[in-house]
Amino acid sequence: MRRGFSLLEALMVSLLVLVLLGTIGGVVSRYLSANQMLKEKDRGREAVALAIHSLRADCQTAAAFLSPAPADLTSVSILRIELLSGVATRLPDPLPTPLPGSWDPVGARDTIEYRRDVDGNLVREVMTPGGEILTLLTQVQGFAVRHVGRNLLEIQLSVTDRHRLLAITHRCGLPMGRR
Repeated sequence: MRRGFSLLEALMVSLLVLVLLGTIGGVVSRYLSANQMLKEKDRGREAVALAIHSLRADCQTAAAFLSPAPADLTSVSILRIELLSGVATRLPDPLPTPLPGSWDPVGARDTIEYRRDVDGNLVREVMTPGGEILTLLTQVQGFAVRHVGRNLLEIQLSVTDRHRLLAITHRCGLPMGRR
C-alpha cells in the first residue's frame, strides 16, 4: 500500500488550488472596486444635495433678488440675492416716542452671490469687503438660474461625475411676496 501523493498528483492539486484562488481573488477584487465606485457616487450625490440645499435655503429667506430680476424670465449664470444681515437695527421694547431717526425698518442687508468660478467650482460669496467665499461643489460644467412663474425659481446644474455629465434641475418654491 502506497502512502502520500506522487509528484504529478501534488502538482495537479497545486494547480487546481491556484486556479481556484485566482478566481476567488478576481471576484473579490471586482466586488471591492464596485463598492468603491458606489461610495464615490454617493459622495457626489451628497455634495450636489448640499449645494442645492444651500441655494434653496438662501433663496427662501432672500429679502430681494438682484439677479435674475423677478420680472426677467431668462436664465442667468449668476444668482445674486440680498439677505437680511444679522446686525439689523431693531426697535427697543417699549417703543420710544418719537421713533429714533437712526432706526431703519429694512435693516442691513448682505449681498450673496452664487456662481461658477474659473476652476469650475460652484461658489457662494458674501459680497462685502473681506467676505467669505465658500466652495459648494466641484467639477461644475454649467450653472443657470431663472424665475419660473410668480413664486418659483429653477436651478440648473450640470456636473461631471466619473466621466459622465449629470444634468440636475431643481425648482425652489419662494415664500409669498418674495420675488
